Amino acid sequence: MAGSYKGKINQTDSSLTYEALKGYRHLNLKLASSDNSAEDLKQNPDFLFFHDILSGLGIDMQVSSDNCLSLNMNPDVFNVKAKRNAGAKRKLVYQENNDSPYSFNQYRFSDIVYMLQESSDTDIMEVLNMKRATYYRHKNRLMNSTYYNKLDKARLSDMSYLKSVPGDFSF
Repeated sequence: MAGSYKGKINQTDSSLTYEALKGYRHLNLKLASSDNSAEDLKQNPDFLFFHDILSGLGIDMQVSSDNCLSLNMNPDVFNVKAKRNAGAKRKLVYQENNDSPYSFNQYRFSDIVYMLQESSDTDIMEVLNMKRATYYRHKNRLMNSTYYNKLDKARLSDMSYLKSVPGDFSF
């Protein structure tokens, strides 16, 4: 979602909020004060301080000769720097294999689709030893995947067919 916001900075302007600007990659603001030229502003220590901070986050800040402040965001750099890959990592679910205690096979989309033909969601949660919210989040990812949309609904009980469809990722 890319966009551009053009407006003026006023002390009482309530439209310049995070929610109003969310999704924009370019921001152009006309500075209300014309006391200083653009060159004076570029030499201002406060401007240079914010320029350094924002450039580290992938945001380019420039002032044009007509006192227009431009902020341009590189979303790839911003997401890596600002979000720091925070949050809990995805829980992977492994199948139990009684033949070999060192075998770690992950449940795949095909396994879950096959299990859905015979079992209820509650039974599958117990087999996977997965909490309800986590299960439904993973199931929602499965149901909205291109893998599930490519499946022939008449052949959902055929495990060899389910494994042959491309996009059979880990559940």
